[in-house]
Amino acid sequence: MKKTKAGKSLSILLTLIMTLSALSLLMVTSFAETSGDWEYELLEDDTVEIIRYIGTETEVTIPSKLDGYTVKGLGGENSSLSAVTSITIPDNTEFISIYMLSEMPLLESINVNKNNKYYCSIDGVLFTKDKTMLIHYPAHKPVSEYVIPDSVTSIGDWAFEDALLKSVIIPNSVTRIEWSAFGGCKSLSNITIPDSVTFIGSFAFVDCSSLLSVTIPNSVKEIGYKAFGFVYDDNKGDYKFVDNFIIYGQTGSEAEKYAELYKFNFIPRDKSLFIKISGKYYYYVNGVKQTGWQKIKRGDGKVYYHYF
Repeated sequence: MKKTKAGKSLSILLTLIMTLSALSLLMVTSFAETSGDWEYELLEDDTVEIIRYIGTETEVTIPSKLDGYTVKGLGGENSSLSAVTSITIPDNTEFISIYMLSEMPLLESINVNKNNKYYCSIDGVLFTKDKTMLIHYPAHKPVSEYVIPDSVTSIGDWAFEDALLKSVIIPNSVTRIEWSAFGGCKSLSNITIPDSVTFIGSFAFVDCSSLLSVTIPNSVKEIGYKAFGFVYDDNKGDYKFVDNFIIYGQTGSEAEKYAELYKFNFIPRDKSLFIKISGKYYYYVNGVKQTGWQKIKRGDGKVYYHYF
């Protein structure tokens, strides 16, 4: 998914803020230097930040040192890694730019040295060392379903961006789904949000063109801007609605408020409802679509039968 779709300027600003925080506001004190396949910048504490890969290998190992300096991290918008399929992180890496990771569309595996104090990898997926945040799932990892480990409490910004997945199982440990976490997952058609989730960030499921409905639990107290039901229209250069997108949820919940805000179809899970979708009428009871002959009680108390 192109970064311009979710506001590239804001994305870069957020990345810069997080990078500065990770560096404890360290200042770059020299211009870029080159060592082998890498360009780097010297930091104030005499460590370096890699800013560009200039090699041609598709399986890449980040060096621990360059010209005698310890490599502290990977920063910036590094589109030079766009052909990389595998990346290995050494033990001394302290920060990794999530923006850089999202610029690796062919990435299948991320591997982290077991002695790294800040990161770890499980089956080629990047996590914080304590495994509570899923940082990045490789976009080109060749599987259709993924089960998030139950240690995870937060799914990070752009974590699954452009992934090939059709289904993701989120455990009850997760409380937050951050900015554009599943953005651009065009094959994603099945997602279950557990009752543990309280926050869903802006653009969390934007450009998921195969996702035609979602059930949002009552536990969710905040849903960000265009989190569901939007895809990017390249011709117009703007977002458009997913046709006949359906949101399931409780009456009076954030799910219903979100549906009303964007005029999506809302199916309550706590009462019966007639609804017209694409010119046809449907009948739902507690969020379940009814078929065949149904006995229906009208608002005036009269009962009649209708075939669905």
